[in-house]
Amino acid sequence: AWYLASKENDVTVLKRYETISKSIEPLYASYLLSELERHKVKIIFKVKVKAIKPDSVIAENAEGESINVPADWVVLARGLKPSSAIIKELEGYEVHVIGDCLKPRRIYNAISEGFAAAQRI
Repeated sequence: AWYLASKENDVTVLKRYETISKSIEPLYASYLLSELERHKVKIIFKVKVKAIKPDSVIAENAEGESINVPADWVVLARGLKPSSAIIKELEGYEVHVIGDCLKPRRIYNAISEGFAAAQRI
């Protein structure tokens, strides 16, 4: 999100939970949030993605209301366990598979592939 926003893109992050990440140390999370804010990244917490459309993402908020988030691109990060099941659901869209979803390796590979995918977008 930070990289895409730093390249003058409008970025919205949809988060399932109330935190930016449970695995980031609070000091780093605070820095990350300040950088995202500096680049005007919008973060919507406590939502579940329900559908990805050609020009938007449909999500459901904590109250059960449907929200429509306009999108030219969607970067989907689905947690710590690799899962390729959603790739079939996204057939017809341009999908960049990276990290352990491609094949289990080291964190360096995921970071490098994520950076390369962001540059292609």
